[in-house]
Amino acid sequence: MEKRLARIIKIAFVNLFTNKTNQSLENYNKKKPTVQDIANEVSISASTVSRALNNHPKISQKTKELVWDASKKLGYQPNIPAYMDSDKAKPFVLWFLI
Repeated sequence: MEKRLARIIKIAFVNLFTNKTNQSLENYNKKKPTVQDIANEVSISASTVSRALNNHPKISQKTKELVWDASKKLGYQPNIPAYMDSDKAKPFVLWFLI
């Protein structure tokens, strides 16, 4: 009962403050597709999907195209902040003792 009430409140809140229609509300509640979802769709490993999405030279063109088509079909969008969290993206800080 509490889950149902929470869902009703969430729908009312979203409709009230964002003017979302019922169709866009369904899309709002959908889970974003992941690399694993694409891997399941194409029947290959998640690491191969990741390499294909990043255009790795050791992945065949045919596999890349299969992955790109599946990612488009599922509506996959990469998580940009995750890519920016590498060591290369962190600023270099130097501390001086005086």
